[in-house]
Amino acid sequence: MTMRSRFRFLLVDGTLVALWLASVGLVVLHERGQLWGGLSNPMASLEATLDAKEQWFGIYYQGQKIGFSHMTLMPEEREGIPGIAILDKGRLSFNLLNTP
Repeated sequence: MTMRSRFRFLLVDGTLVALWLASVGLVVLHERGQLWGGLSNPMASLEATLDAKEQWFGIYYQGQKIGFSHMTLMPEEREGIPGIAILDKGRLSFNLLNTP
């Protein structure tokens, strides 16, 4: 390998590493909210906009109803961070080894 081709490989490799580091730096700045007009705290823009919702599901096995499930979604905030609480209740009733 000649000196000129070795220099080309180092130049190309160095350029690729520099571009990769620059792109990682931009992602970090964007995620911290310091780039493109981001907020100082990205979590501050999140709001629990979901109203409390309920859903009922029937659980069937071979066409026969064997139970149900009731799921409730509620907005909740913990330590200033908005989120959603999920409460799921259910009941199954079926025979196991011919015993109800």
